[in-house]
Amino acid sequence: MISPALPVTMVMENQGKVKPVKCFVTGKPGVGKTTLLIRLSEKISHQKGGFFTAEIREHGIRTGFRIQTFDGKRGILADLLPGGPRVGKYRVRVEEFEKIGVECLANALRNADVILLDEIGKMELQSPRFRALLPSLFHSPKPLVATFSEGLAHIRQQAESLNDARVWLITPKNRDALVEEILSHLGVNYERETGTAG
Repeated sequence: MISPALPVTMVMENQGKVKPVKCFVTGKPGVGKTTLLIRLSEKISHQKGGFFTAEIREHGIRTGFRIQTFDGKRGILADLLPGGPRVGKYRVRVEEFEKIGVECLANALRNADVILLDEIGKMELQSPRFRALLPSLFHSPKPLVATFSEGLAHIRQQAESLNDARVWLITPKNRDALVEEILSHLGVNYERETGTAG
């Protein structure tokens, strides 16, 4: 298990490049998919592109979801205001999601070394541009780590059909160990730096 408190030195195989593999993680809501992706992003020193999602809470009550890119841009994915496609009690802000999230992924395909995506879910799939971009992400020569909602059987089928792809089911028991396992699958060698206190 990798401790977040320990510095990590990365050495990439294949002359400094990460293996062009596809890593998919699925699991129940709240099990830790987003946290896993963020922890992976902290361990990968190469240029990253993509985004993750997070809850918006007001006075302890969830009122929506935001997206945040790995270069710091933020936007609203869904909230309780009227307008936009409905997913559950939320309305998806498709235009804002495409402006920030989809553009971020398109840029990552051009410029990033590793693409990180959290998540492929019912809200994100309301975007036509996002749906259209998925084949490019899946078949890109660049490594991809993506989470997807457990109930999306068609996404799992697509993931399992890819060469050099693997799908993990994240649970409370394995979520810490998955950080190391996915780094290994990407071809990332790492070693804990040692030092003395004082």
